Amino acid sequence: MRKKPALSRECLEALSVWIRMKCPCAAEDPEFFPGLWVIVEDEAARAVAASRQAVLALQNKPRPN
Repeated sequence: MRKKPALSRECLEALSVWIRMKCPCAAEDPEFFPGLWVIVEDEAARAVAASRQAVLALQNKPRPN
């Protein structure tokens, strides 16, 4: 069964800070949604890098004969 994706603590904290900085009129601020997008893109890049590292670790793991 596939693991359900989750946001890292760093991503959640960044989103929380961004929303608190920009609210209550966040939707009116032209920087609000692009800023959220940057945070989510950073999280996606982190998740992809972690996944690649996990695959490499499995590939480099010694196998018993």
